[in-house]
Amino acid sequence: MTGKNRNGTTFWNMVLMLPGFSIYFLIIILPIFMCFYFGFFDWDGIRDTMTFIGLDNFVKALHDVNFLTSLKTTFFFSIPGTLIVNSLGILLAVLVNARSRMTNFYRSAFFFPMLISGVAIGFIWKALLSYSGVVNTLLTHLNVEAIDFLGSLALA
Repeated sequence: MTGKNRNGTTFWNMVLMLPGFSIYFLIIILPIFMCFYFGFFDWDGIRDTMTFIGLDNFVKALHDVNFLTSLKTTFFFSIPGTLIVNSLGILLAVLVNARSRMTNFYRSAFFFPMLISGVAIGFIWKALLSYSGVVNTLLTHLNVEAIDFLGSLALA
């Protein structure tokens, strides 16, 4: 048998995988390659003409303070975030799968938040952090000036 079992399911597996892979390719992979390709040209996205400039855009980016700051911020959030999320995921998987008196509690605590809609959670946070929300009401009662959490660029 050459990569295919008796009733040809390998072919049908590939056919059924094709739509999902095509969408993934069009939305994720192709734009990444296009960004890399356009990085070698002087082009504003509007003009018809593109001038090849080689690595100049990449060199300019590496000397731009704003780019380096954003790169540092991205690494600061992505690397620890990835490590924390994966560590917690493994810990929760072990706790949910373990056989103990607390197994049912762990399973309930883990799956209960999945029942709450993301939209509802968004509305709750908006109600908490709006300028006249719960957090700012508590701050004004403590004689602290209200903070514009949702309207400030610095806090966003």
